[in-house]
Formats: sequence, C-alpha cells, structure tokens
Amino acid sequence: MDNRSSTLNKRLNTDRVITLIVAFLMIFVAAVQFISFAKSSDTLAIRRGIHSVFSAIALILLYIGLRRIAVTGKPFDDKIVNLLRAIAITIMVGGFLPPFAEGFINIVRGSEFVLNFGDIDIFIPLAGVIVGILSEIFVYGKDLQEDNDLIA
Repeated sequence: MDNRSSTLNKRLNTDRVITLIVAFLMIFVAAVQFISFAKSSDTLAIRRGIHSVFSAIALILLYIGLRRIAVTGKPFDDKIVNLLRAIAITIMVGGFLPPFAEGFINIVRGSEFVLNFGDIDIFIPLAGVIVGILSEIFVYGKDLQEDNDLIA
C-alpha cells in the first residue's frame, strides 16, 4: 500500500467515526425533540425533530459511502453515485417536510394550514441540490476513470 492510499484510509476512518458520532447525536436530538413535542405540543420541536431525523439518515448514507470508498479505493463508482443521489433526496425532503408536518399538526388541532414561503429554510433543499450536482460530477468522474482504466 503506497503512502497516498495509507493517508486516504486514515482520513476516511477519521471521517467515518466523526460521521457516525454526529449521526447518533442527531438521533438523540430527534428523540429529545419528539419527547418535547409530546410534552408541550410545541410545533417547533416537531420541526427540529424531523430535521434531525433526516440529518441522521443523510449522515448514515454518507458513512456507508465513506466505508465503500475505503474498501474499494475508488470514489467514482455506481454505488457511490447512487448514495450521493439518495443523500441529495434525503436533504431536500428533510428541508421541505417540516413546515408541511407542522401544518398537518395544525389541521389535526383544528387550526388552518398556512404555509408561507418563509417557513421553508431554502438553504437546506439548496444543499440537497448541490449534493445532487456533485453526484452528476461523480458520474463524469466514473466515466473518466473507466476510460483511463481501459487505456492503462
């Protein structure tokens, strides 16, 4: 194993550990927020809880991708592209869903559903779009890597 591969594996191991720790923290935060909602009926808590759940899902998918890169040594791979696409969708849904869930809770309580554009933090779905674009860059990188492997 050359020095570059060794450095990459050390970095990936560190990133995987950090990703897993933050994912479990997000699960804990989600549980606390859902308990807070159950006790106080604070709809902001349900919003935070949903954000935390989707953050944890995205981080777990990222962990799986990092593990795959560590095993194969190739970041430009169909499974990595699919994981990046799944992360992008998870982030986008996680950005759009909380205001709608809050509105649904208001309907169940007998209030009306009101959704203002300002209720959606547009930067979260935008981050999902950026990850989606990154997945398409990985498709291009995969094609280049296949061409390079054919030449070599």
